[in-house]
Amino acid sequence: MEKLHALSLLCLLTSSLPKTSGQFPCPDPEDISPCTCSYDEGRMEITADCSAATPDEIFSAFNDATWFSKLTKLNVWSNEAVTVLQKGIFGDISFQYMNVYDAPNLVAIRPSALLPSRDRLVDASFGFGRLRDFPWHIL
Repeated sequence: MEKLHALSLLCLLTSSLPKTSGQFPCPDPEDISPCTCSYDEGRMEITADCSAATPDEIFSAFNDATWFSKLTKLNVWSNEAVTVLQKGIFGDISFQYMNVYDAPNLVAIRPSALLPSRDRLVDASFGFGRLRDFPWHIL
């Protein structure tokens, strides 16, 4: 019954969003490339993967495309281009899970980069990197 209510709410919310040409509920792949979006219908999870993106491309993917404001996961795997997660890089998008692994040049995450996820973030995993500056105080 709870899943039915969640699905009904999701349908109601999506009917008020601007239409996109992407694979529902993801944005158009061209609008977020090289980031990707996948939707697991059974789990009702939306995952963004920006493993192949530069910081500017990540910023563009989340600020120039139409997304749901609440995504389930962000994955960044084996990315040497990301050095700092700057203010506004994810726009107003929040995540429950953030997985950043093998980003050897990532040294800092600005507090404002995580603010949209502040109340929803369940797990933030950062591994195999040189992260020196993390905004623990905002979580």
